Formats: sequence, structure tokens, C-alpha cells
Amino acid sequence: MGFSLDKCWDSGYSDIKHNKCNDMGVVTIIRLRYFRGKMGWTQKDLAEKVGLSETTIWNFENGRREPRLQDLKKFAEVFNCTIDELINPTVPPKTGGDQR
Repeated sequence: MGFSLDKCWDSGYSDIKHNKCNDMGVVTIIRLRYFRGKMGWTQKDLAEKVGLSETTIWNFENGRREPRLQDLKKFAEVFNCTIDELINPTVPPKTGGDQR
């Protein structure tokens, strides 16, 4: 069973302007917002932690750009999760968001 459109909307991200919910970009958007929210960070906070601009974070979260592998590595490090947890809709986020 794959990632369904209903899960996308049920996750509270109905503002995503995509017609395919099962592509990696949409999943990454959902997980970035999820982990960032779990940490209580703004887009600016996350941008500073990973060395990107706030605009770039906004673009990732709104589907204007897709993160590169090096960006995903940075996100996984600051969120204390695996890249798989960031991009794979079948892997529930388990480790991320641990506040230390």
C-alpha cells in the first residue's frame, strides 16, 4: 500500500499545491514541516541550523524546490532522524525531533 492522497490531506497539509501526493517532493515537504514543528522551530531557525536561507526552506516546504542530497543530510542531522524518515512515507518518523 502506497502513500495516499487522503493521508496527505489528513496530515494537515491541504495547502500543498501538488497533484501527485506520492512523489518524493511532497513527502519531503510533509516531513520537513512535521520535524520543524516538532522541534518548535520557525523556518528561519531551521535555515540558520542547516546553513540555508529562509527563502530556500520556504521553497522546499511549498514545493517550489526539492532538497538536494546534501540538504537532506543536514536536515537529518539537525532533526536527529534518518534520511529515510524524511522522504519515505512508509517509514513512520520515530527518532526525529528529540530535543536535547
